[in-house]
Parts: sequence; structure tokens; C-alpha cells
Amino acid sequence: MQVVTKDKTRVIRTLTEQEKKALLLVFAAGRPEVLTDERKKIAHDLVAFTKTHGAWLRCDCKPSSEPAYLFPRQTELGTLTLVRPRPPRQIGHAEHCPFY
Repeated sequence: MQVVTKDKTRVIRTLTEQEKKALLLVFAAGRPEVLTDERKKIAHDLVAFTKTHGAWLRCDCKPSSEPAYLFPRQTELGTLTLVRPRPPRQIGHAEHCPFY
């Protein structure tokens, strides 16, 4: 996964395996492992970084020619979360993706 600019032309940074795992555990469907406070902090810090930079997360579930994205959003209560795109306006995630 990568943090990319909204116009999709520049990679801001590539996520580490630890960051990717934390995102999956906090924001994806199903939690096969125990969610620790450390993983919550890593995931929320990453979403905050992405939102602060006006960026999106490019998911690994699709080929780079037709990538799927996750968008950082802040709820009315101030909680940061990730939002999947809604087809057909944007390309959806692959069926095998935890964010599908």
C-alpha cells in the first residue's frame, strides 16, 4: 500500500508491513488477531498523516493500471476512518481484498 496524492501522480510514501497490518486490523473486515493499543495508534496516525497531506491510500488488491483507493474521512465526532470508493464512480476493491 502507498500514500498517494489525490491526483494519483505522486507517491508520498510506501507503507511498512507493520503499518499495513495495523490498517487491516483496525479498518478492514474481520479481525483474526488481537488488536493492541500500539496497532490502533499506528493505524490512526497513518490515517491522520494521509488526511493532513490531502492524500489517499492506494490498495495492493488491484493492478497498478487500475488501482483501488481508500479515502481518509473525519466523522462529525472527530473520529478518523477510511472509506472505500463506490463503484461505478471509482474502481472498487478486488473481491479477495479485506477492504472489499
